[in-house]
Amino acid sequence: MRRGLRLLAPALLALATAVVYLPVLQNGFVAYDDDLYITQEPALRAGIGAESLRWAVTSYSGGNWFPLTRLSWLLDASLFGLDPRAFHATSAALHALASGLLALALTRLTGALGPSLFVAGVYALHPLRVESVAWAASRKDVLAGLFAALSLLAYERAARRGGAVRHACVALWTALGLLAKPVLVTWPFALLLLDAWPLGRLGRDGRLEPARLRAALWEKWPLFALAAAVGVATVAAQRAGGAVRSLAEMPLWVRIANALASGVDTLAQTFWPAGLAVFYPHPGQEVSQAAAALGLVLVVAVTLLAFAWRRTQPWIGVGWLWFLVLWLPTCGIVQVGQAARADRYTLLPHIGLALAVAFTAWSWAGARRPRRLAALAAGAAALAACAGLTQVQLRVWRSSETLFLHALRVTPDNHVAHINLGMVYLREGRIDDASAHLAAALRLVPRSPAASGWLGQVRLAQGREAEAIPLLGVAVRGDPARDDFRLALSAALRARGRPADAAALLRAAPAPSQGRFELQVELASALVDAGDLDGARAALDAAAAAAPGDARIEALREALDERATTGSVPRR
Repeated sequence: MRRGLRLLAPALLALATAVVYLPVLQNGFVAYDDDLYITQEPALRAGIGAESLRWAVTSYSGGNWFPLTRLSWLLDASLFGLDPRAFHATSAALHALASGLLALALTRLTGALGPSLFVAGVYALHPLRVESVAWAASRKDVLAGLFAALSLLAYERAARRGGAVRHACVALWTALGLLAKPVLVTWPFALLLLDAWPLGRLGRDGRLEPARLRAALWEKWPLFALAAAVGVATVAAQRAGGAVRSLAEMPLWVRIANALASGVDTLAQTFWPAGLAVFYPHPGQEVSQAAAALGLVLVVAVTLLAFAWRRTQPWIGVGWLWFLVLWLPTCGIVQVGQAARADRYTLLPHIGLALAVAFTAWSWAGARRPRRLAALAAGAAALAACAGLTQVQLRVWRSSETLFLHALRVTPDNHVAHINLGMVYLREGRIDDASAHLAAALRLVPRSPAASGWLGQVRLAQGREAEAIPLLGVAVRGDPARDDFRLALSAALRARGRPADAAALLRAAPAPSQGRFELQVELASALVDAGDLDGARAALDAAAAAAPGDARIEALREALDERATTGSVPRR
């Protein structure tokens, strides 16, 4: 009966998780990485094939390398097309399965069903999970979580029964998790913590035995090797995408101070999940010194308490160190992008915090039935509250507009939210709304390439080319690889009677862009306007090689023939 319950309870948690996330099926894609990774990705539109599989395994698009995640998107797109419901259903199902497996793994590791269910319930239902599940581009999080849970299940068997095959299974699940998202680079240390408690493999009565520690470390050398290899590949991808901030841009003291301050915010939102946003702007050198000091005090104080209680309440130290170890890769010491922190970064670290809380409460309850009932009731109430808040947060992710309007409500000085709302409104033809948000973004971050480029496109749409040109110039100089800004600047220059400048601008594009269809078509148009017919023909030949049979190529060839015959620039 007890064994059956230990299987049934995790299954029920997985089912409850799936039910809580059902509203995600009403959500669409959002114009924040979903476009970059999914809706505008040609390989996904092409479906499964040799080229798309090569793309999935080798692509550094977006400054990230996560081949297994790209393969999962490719499978979704091949089976269901680019239907957001299918992508969201897959993510929700993966998350529900991971939650059930985590509950099963923790129950086997600790022998305690109640607190293990609570820990897995926090993982499953906390509102901070919504970003990982409801954001199609964040599929990497739920996949990494699934393989982490499978790794825990395998590790419990390997640690207690030994055997090369069991340890190979641990390595396999860990490798798949790393290929889904490299956040698992510190996973071997998390498993080492479990050796201390609940497995008791590193010593007795809270005393660390060096020989046992060396043996535990040695058996994990394949995991460390996997983590190192994926770490190198990840850094290469992020550097190739220009995502890693240099120390000149962001000094080390700023990174450490922000990590401590963000840690305080993360802990606060863990226990009081309010003010969640898709993007939290990095404060840079204006980081709160008081918040950083508070973070340092918390880290030191909790670590000292955990050390003092290591013999009587080892789960506190294990849970706390688990949080720190799995939070470390995303805390911002290696700063990637512009965010101070992110909700999705709490996915695996939360397991440690929940572990410390759950087993402390269970220890307090002991064998006393009233206390156990009180602990169970409190845990159930907390999870019910989490489920309710999660369903509220799911509505925030309903569309790009709802997502970024909410972000501005909870983080008013959020330039990324303003930029993305401006993009959305421009695409919808709401020019005045787009202009207002993009101008607000530039006030917050003057000379931002993204804000300048999109506001330049707004001015171009308004027929204000003279204002568009300097804005688009800032964008192109700040982000030379952005074809859309370069194309818009070319259009603005041509509209102002400067086709030669437009052609020079297009020819100065970085090498990967020069052979792209849109850029070659625009170059041909500029050269026709400038009277360089031979150059225009060469650009059209390059465009035709990239997209044979496109109607615009034939129209431009006709324009070329007319120009050659009449000596005048045809009107188009």
